[in-house]
Order: sequence, then structure tokens, then C-alpha cells
Amino acid sequence: MAMDFRDLKAAAKELVAPWDHQDLNALPDFKEMNPSAEAIAKLAYDRLSRRLDNAQTWVERVTVWENDRCWASYFDPEKRRA
Repeated sequence: MAMDFRDLKAAAKELVAPWDHQDLNALPDFKEMNPSAEAIAKLAYDRLSRRLDNAQTWVERVTVWENDRCWASYFDPEKRRA
């Protein structure tokens, strides 16, 4: 296991709490961007990376699901590690 799942869950919960059951278009995070799955995936990736990345662990990819067939993923190809 790369990291304690409780830490990951807490970080994800803190990230999405301000967005949960809200009109995303009305929130400051999305004032300058369309809250598409692609934009949310990148924003989540950036914020989770800042919080969780260190020498031993890092965020590889974030995927946002709109429904069971529609999703968007974001990753930074320059940050990928072997």
C-alpha cells in the first residue's frame, strides 16, 4: 500500500466538500471555468497533488465520473514516475 487509505479519503472528502450538492457554476472555484468533468479532474488533481505528493507517494491520475459511461481523467505526463 502506498499510503494510508484514511489519509487519501480525508483529502478527497475535504476537496469535494465545498462542491457537494452545490451549483458548481455559482462557486468561486468555477468562476473562470466551466465545471466540466475535465476541468474538475484537473482541479482535483492539482489540489490533491499539492496536498499528498512527497518523495514516496504521489497522485498519478484523477478520474471524475459523470455517470456509468461518461468520465474524464487528468494526469501530468511530465510528472509520471516509473
